[in-house]
Order: sequence, then C-alpha cells, then structure tokens
Amino acid sequence: MAAADGATLAAWQGGRDVRRGGGETFAELRSRVWAFIDGLAGVNGTVLVFTHGGPIRVAVAEALGLPLLGERLLAPVDNCSLTELALGATSVVVSYNRADHVRNRRRS
Repeated sequence: MAAADGATLAAWQGGRDVRRGGGETFAELRSRVWAFIDGLAGVNGTVLVFTHGGPIRVAVAEALGLPLLGERLLAPVDNCSLTELALGATSVVVSYNRADHVRNRRRS
C-alpha cells in the first residue's frame, strides 16, 4: 500500500480517519452500522446478525462509548466468533469475539 498510496497510509498511521481504497471512513461505517443496530433496539426478542469484523468492531466501540477510531483499541474479530450486545436505553457488550464454540468442536 505504501507504494500505491503512501499519503493515505501515512495519514491512517498518523491517526486520521481516511477513506481506504475509495471506501467509507470508519466514522461513516460506524454511523451506518449503529443506525442499523439502533433500529433493532425496539425488537422484542433476540436478533441474530451475520457480518464481518469491521461492523462488529465499530458497533462494540459505539456501545462502549469509545471515541471515533476507538475500534482500533479492540482486538481483531475472529472468523465465526460471537459478539453479543444487549440493546436498550444503555447498550451493553455482553461478550466480544467469543469463539469457544469453534475451538472446542471435535472433528469426526
């Protein structure tokens, strides 16, 4: 990436929220993801959402009240892991990046 877009890489490494590859910024991702999650808050019952690591990290950062780019403080999300949020007047992170259901599975 340094050869292809050194300025963007340097800005990101310097703590700026930049568009990577022409995509959205982390602030825009966080806003979009939290708008979706906020819409789920009124649902009575459990909702299961499948996604990749980026939306999980920004959702957890928002639920924890971390500042913008605070998702960088969170560990990367493992494939097939589970993250649970309890939504309401105050959002709570019940679990983050649990993968014991995958690690403890025996192969036949």
